[in-house]
Amino acid sequence: MQKDKARHNTVTILRKYHEVFSSKDAHLYKPYEVKIVKGNALIEAGVDVLWNLVCGGGGTNYGSVNGNIEVYIVDTWVAGVLEGGYPTYGSDGKSVWKSAWAGALGDGVWSEWAVTNGAQHLNEKTEALGTKAGGTWTLEVSITLS
Repeated sequence: MQKDKARHNTVTILRKYHEVFSSKDAHLYKPYEVKIVKGNALIEAGVDVLWNLVCGGGGTNYGSVNGNIEVYIVDTWVAGVLEGGYPTYGSDGKSVWKSAWAGALGDGVWSEWAVTNGAQHLNEKTEALGTKAGGTWTLEVSITLS
């Protein structure tokens, strides 16, 4: 007997810029480094929030009002600024979040990241992404469920 399988696929794109800018001006600059990271771990408590929302039980969603990406620096989670128009969702079984850290926001060693609703992480990934010191860094996280 064949068992049903659910899968998730996560792809994260980190773009690093020397310049400090707002997200609406990103198209004017070229990143000095682009790093693509595959995989992560969905967090059981975050999946429970999803199921509560799907089944009408309520909860805090991961949408544009509450949702964001956080990076872990030393011993603190630092939220980026969610870019306008994100998250995107509703096609191809995929949702995409994109956040930016400009200027001194997020300066330090980036060792982990997560999609959050402000109260609960949906997923987390431990990955050495580098040391931010000024400029603008953006993270784009896409999660596909199939």
